[in-house]
Amino acid sequence: MKLPCEYVVTFVAFVIIPRSVLTGTHPFDKTGDSSDAEIEERVKSVGNSPERMSKLVFDERTKGLSKSVISLLWYMLHPDPSKRTTSERFRRSRWVQGLTASWELLDGSNKKLENYWQKEFRSKLFKKYQKTLGLKGGIATDDQLRMIFTHLDHNHDGKIDEGELAEELESIGLSKDDVHHIYNAITHGKEKGVSFEEFITVLKHELPMKDIEYYKMKFKTIIAREVLSRKHTQTESLHAAARRLFVSMDLDNNGTLDCHELRLLLRSLGVNEKEISMLIASVDSDRDGDLTFEEFASAVCSTETTSHA
Repeated sequence: MKLPCEYVVTFVAFVIIPRSVLTGTHPFDKTGDSSDAEIEERVKSVGNSPERMSKLVFDERTKGLSKSVISLLWYMLHPDPSKRTTSERFRRSRWVQGLTASWELLDGSNKKLENYWQKEFRSKLFKKYQKTLGLKGGIATDDQLRMIFTHLDHNHDGKIDEGELAEELESIGLSKDDVHHIYNAITHGKEKGVSFEEFITVLKHELPMKDIEYYKMKFKTIIAREVLSRKHTQTESLHAAARRLFVSMDLDNNGTLDCHELRLLLRSLGVNEKEISMLIASVDSDRDGDLTFEEFASAVCSTETTSHA
């Protein structure tokens, strides 16, 4: 019976130490002057009450912590042992992996940077062709944009590659690095050349429906393949297998998959980092940054399958 006791003590210490480091206080000793007996009494007073746990441990001391770390600590300290975080969920937590802060910052800064280079591209291009095509107020018709596109597409293959773009933009004073940034911003890192539709999208600042459908279909293909590989039996429904995959990826147990949890899944399946954001955005139908199971299942399963309970 000694091993389970040691395990419990080690686990509690494992939770209390990071909680104390993050807040500067022991979770059950706000002032730091309580005796061991007093701390023990508070721990025992929690019983199986989540409300009591919240009142004692998750008070004003945790207000400065991110939602993901609070969720992680909560499930590590959950009064009900059966609901506590497993070692696997702890290991894959986006906070433990350093994703909470870094991806929020990177996603925001990358988007701002992408918008900046797209704006720079529009500005430089319109300025160059303003007199030639009679552009007014930075606005061009589709026919005028087609003329510009044709001029840039030197080999007439229907796409503008980085070399063709560089030849044009370097002639008006942009550096090779600037051209590279612009090219990445207007191709979203797909590196397959800029089609006329993408060219129009950037210059008119619209989101093409075909890109949404392309990434939505790609997301469905990738995830459906993973769901099928996880079916326990041939008779298990795709919907049931999708539910199990969804639950396994919902690291904070809040009933939704956020962008960090989806990143972990897509990354583990070998998806190119540059495409992950586009894949997530394509299936986030209400644009709240989270996927409910209904959105997830709708993106993966057929209408007939998702209608089953």
